[in-house]
Amino acid sequence: MKTLAQYTLHVQILTGTKATTAKGLVNSWRNWRKAHPENRLFSHQSPPNGYASDLKKASWKKAVAARKADPESKRAKVDAKFRKNWIKRLHREAARLTRPATCTQSYLAQAVNTPKLENVNAALAKLGAKALPAPALPKSHLLPLPLSLTTKQKKEIRAQIGGSALDTAQWYFRAGTLPQVARHVWNESTKKNGSWRTVTTADHKIDYQSFGLILENGKIWETCILGTVTRHAAPEGHTIQADNLGLKLVRDSDGRDWHPHNPESTTPQQWAEALTKADTERDAAEARKLATEKHRALFLADAKTTRVHLADSRRAGNCAAGSIAFGDRLGLKTEDYNGLNSPGVSGAMLLRTHDPRAEKAVLAAWERETLVQI
Repeated sequence: MKTLAQYTLHVQILTGTKATTAKGLVNSWRNWRKAHPENRLFSHQSPPNGYASDLKKASWKKAVAARKADPESKRAKVDAKFRKNWIKRLHREAARLTRPATCTQSYLAQAVNTPKLENVNAALAKLGAKALPAPALPKSHLLPLPLSLTTKQKKEIRAQIGGSALDTAQWYFRAGTLPQVARHVWNESTKKNGSWRTVTTADHKIDYQSFGLILENGKIWETCILGTVTRHAAPEGHTIQADNLGLKLVRDSDGRDWHPHNPESTTPQQWAEALTKADTERDAAEARKLATEKHRALFLADAKTTRVHLADSRRAGNCAAGSIAFGDRLGLKTEDYNGLNSPGVSGAMLLRTHDPRAEKAVLAAWERETLVQI
């Protein structure tokens, strides 16, 4: 019975395959056996001449390669000076890979440097030295183009990324930092004309380059759209930040903010102008709300002494018949609120009904009395 290592060497020498998995080795052996029916190495016949020596030679080469593997680590175990200098070299390399991103180009370089930094830190950990953590990246925001991509734009993007314009599969386009294609293929069994057949379907998801970065503590906004980099400075007295609603411009003096609708096609200066316009509208709305609240407070305070007549209800938009029927349900006498010399009914009593039409009548009566007093 051969071990997997022995079987691997056996099949590799026999067939010339580079397979290392059990499945690949078995397939290689079966294919070789079909092509060479005269050699049944796993039957009662003897192996070909020279096979045993070749097997020993391959085992010896593999053993030598294992002894020569990772020579720097082995030398570092016995040579303290070499180990110290090697750690210094690794730390310099790690420092280069952990420089903070200051622009779009250095931000994209982090995607390439991340696996390199992992390898350097793994080597440092093996030597018992301190690893350097990856730098904190600036906040990035994907910027989907405001308009649908045209057929020409799609073909250009597919050509840049490597997609075939002749491919009939379904393509999906989405904003990303690095141009790339994710291909998803699946098989489905369908029955047609009484027989089953397998149909292969494919989808392609393309990430086209379209994103923005917040740099220098919110003082710089830089975008990269389809390879074009644009850099903007935040207006004086403002900072570019982000929250759960997305990108926003914040005024440093009072903390008021503005979320741009199309950050990919507008500038921070335009955001500041929109913030100023929104301020005017918000201030006006707050003033109207304050005036309304003050007006209502005066109205409620005077409602205790306000006397409401049928004419007040009609002026508020209520019909006479409905007002009289409402008064009958409250047990009021018509002569108490209808007529020139009628005393009217209590506004406070009508407000306690919580009927909106009754409140309108009380408000009309209060405005009449207030106008007369003025």
